[in-house]
Amino acid sequence: VKRGLSAGRVQSVALRIIADREEEIDAFIPEEYWTLDATIHVEGEKKPLVASFYGKDKKKMTIHSKEEMDQIVREIEHEKFFVDEVKVSERLKKAPLPFTTSTLQQEASKVLNFATQKTMRIAQQLYEGVDIKGSGIITYLRTDSTRISDEADAAAREYIREVYGENFVAEGEKKKASEKKIQDAHEAIRPTDLSRTPASVKESLTRDQFRLYQ
Repeated sequence: VKRGLSAGRVQSVALRIIADREEEIDAFIPEEYWTLDATIHVEGEKKPLVASFYGKDKKKMTIHSKEEMDQIVREIEHEKFFVDEVKVSERLKKAPLPFTTSTLQQEASKVLNFATQKTMRIAQQLYEGVDIKGSGIITYLRTDSTRISDEADAAAREYIREVYGENFVAEGEKKKASEKKIQDAHEAIRPTDLSRTPASVKESLTRDQFRLYQ
């Protein structure tokens, strides 16, 4: 009896939460709003600048309807635009870590909309071998290591040097002493041969194999 009462209370709380959420959804009133952007070509800039409408008389203004939008456009369509200042900054962005099983699954889900099972099935096919000289084109697909072998590192640097030029070859990072103690059986997931670019092997792959390999 106690168990039954306990389960009933839990169920009642769950139903109340669902009911409250439904009431919030029903009470929601959608509000229409519009955005207005101007594409401005500035002398000396390679790309046009995009300016967003802020408001009038230095006061922020929200555009609520097409009629308001049309009125604003009529007021400014014959005006001249001026760019007072252009700020240019540089950001240093580090390359993402090599793929592990989990990060490959996450990226495939985000970019390709692949389910986890589908990603692993296709990755297994790429690992076991497709119709390209009878060998696999990626390394082992089940790993939690981001380690890359010295041979793969050297091959990557040589590929970048040949394809993009010496200026794009980054200096090698020194390995920390603690990294040598890590016992990881498998490398990160990577192509087995960098000369097998996605474009060069596309005809030998199915559409989904190609998309995941790419």
